[in-house]
Amino acid sequence: MSDTKKIIKSKTFGIAFLILAGIFVFSFLFQYDQDFSTSFAIMIDFLTSPYSEYVRHSNYDASNVLDCNDKDNPYNEYECFRDAFSSCHAATVNPEIYTIEGDPIYTVLKINSDCLVEGTADTSTDRFAHPEIINTKCDAIGRNQYMWTVENCDAENLPEMQFNFMMQIYPKISECKENGDTWIDESMECIKYAPNTDGDSFILAM
Repeated sequence: MSDTKKIIKSKTFGIAFLILAGIFVFSFLFQYDQDFSTSFAIMIDFLTSPYSEYVRHSNYDASNVLDCNDKDNPYNEYECFRDAFSSCHAATVNPEIYTIEGDPIYTVLKINSDCLVEGTADTSTDRFAHPEIINTKCDAIGRNQYMWTVENCDAENLPEMQFNFMMQIYPKISECKENGDTWIDESMECIKYAPNTDGDSFILAM
């Protein structure tokens, strides 16, 4: 048999062996669909994470800083800053931390070129704490129904920062209720009512 025929035969056998081995492996794995799907997802995430992180870092542009401040709606502030963090877009926001006693602690949050959150907290307005300026860097953002957080911070005395949605607009809520109006949490607005012409009921003031 010529050398050429031997090479062709060897290659054909090798390809056939790989195909059969692949079929066998996939048949075995698909007997355990859930485990296979989980393993496959983990493998894909492992392979694509470096590229995804490279793309994320390439989005950063220090000359184009997004201002996420929205004092009328803290939910908008959170969503704006969360999206900026997810895409590593330069951004800043100044939410307030509130102590148990209701003292505001003023903060400045920024997305830096390392795609981390740089935080500065001024505790001088906390009546029951030692006044200081805390600088920290954090690598995670989360939220629940009542607040959002900046987490995994490297400052020992400030491992995370919590921002309560309702406390951010508490002065507006108080003013609304003190005026005899109704605050609507869902729409984040104060509904003003005025007496009807008959004096016995109230209608929405336009």
